[in-house]
Amino acid sequence: MAWLIRPIVLANAWGVSSRTVTEWIRTGRLPGVRTPGGQHRVRVDAIAKFCDAEGLPVPKLASGRELTVLVAKRQNLDVRPLRRALRALDVDLEVTTSGAGALLAVASDPPGALVLDAQLPGLDVVSILRALAESPKTAKIPILVCDAPKLRVARYLDAGAHAVALRGEIATLAEELARLARP
Repeated sequence: MAWLIRPIVLANAWGVSSRTVTEWIRTGRLPGVRTPGGQHRVRVDAIAKFCDAEGLPVPKLASGRELTVLVAKRQNLDVRPLRRALRALDVDLEVTTSGAGALLAVASDPPGALVLDAQLPGLDVVSILRALAESPKTAKIPILVCDAPKLRVARYLDAGAHAVALRGEIATLAEELARLARP
């Protein structure tokens, strides 16, 4: 599992601007990745090497405490309550608005955890769960289904979801993420 750090976190730790860190990533000086949403991130394992080469202090977050959670949701599902609930847990949320986008994002860089909106457009949630369970690269990712109708909870769990949050249970979802996604 690759832990990813945002440029602003590194900029604050090193006393430089986030634009400077982003430029280092863009030019290849600091090895980084680009998320499906176009954001720059730096793998934890690259930070220590970069710090040694540049004479910079290794930030505390480079120990792998920050967690990346991918949220695959429909356009009109508000993730602000989830973001607020997870802020204290040092969790970085990435958001996609399609099932296909979720599968592509997970395949290119598996997140620490995945939250699937039960009403996700583009693919059936059960199909996504089964596809992820079949791949050795993604089978161990904790997957939580949110905004689920009560009648479908068993179906999602049978298909591979680690937890299911009913409609309106954002606090429960945050607790489950904290429990499941920490190493």
